[in-house]
Amino acid sequence: MNTRADRLDDNPLHAHRVAWLACGAIAATLLAVIVLGHDDRRIAQLLVLAAPALAWMLWPVRSPALHRLRSVLLWLWAMAFVLDGVVRAFLLEAYQAAPDSSFVLSASANTNARETGEYVATHWRALLIWSGAAVAAGVLIARYARRGSRLAAPWPRWAVAVLAATLLLGSVGYLSKPWRRLHPVAF
Repeated sequence: MNTRADRLDDNPLHAHRVAWLACGAIAATLLAVIVLGHDDRRIAQLLVLAAPALAWMLWPVRSPALHRLRSVLLWLWAMAFVLDGVVRAFLLEAYQAAPDSSFVLSASANTNARETGEYVATHWRALLIWSGAAVAAGVLIARYARRGSRLAAPWPRWAVAVLAATLLLGSVGYLSKPWRRLHPVAF
């Protein structure tokens, strides 16, 4: 018996809408976390660096194994941006300092396990709140990462143009060394 959900999953228009909605939800989550830890121009630069993975989510794949692999890689990619944003936001709130500032680097280089334990005991509430934000973002991204496009149905021309422009813009971002240095994995 064909259920309504099965019929909707076989409908290319519905499948494309679900993929676009999932991509938008992940992009909105990334935007929210990036805004917490960055300012003005860097927000746009980081979104451009995150865009190729989101465009990959919209690319149709038929193989269930490849779909699962894509979902996991997209989640890992997005979580790099989430963790970067959360750590930067915590440091900005607590110390008005960036993670690469001399204050943060010298403090982390000149500490031992006992001092780390004391620090966590002192700041456990703030660490719990920021960790909760990262976990919530991770759960939301995991939920939507599985909803990438599976059908190999033809995309409308405007959608292909948007995907191509996104990939082109992301490629330009990765070609620029100052932009690449902002990427959470490279940072």
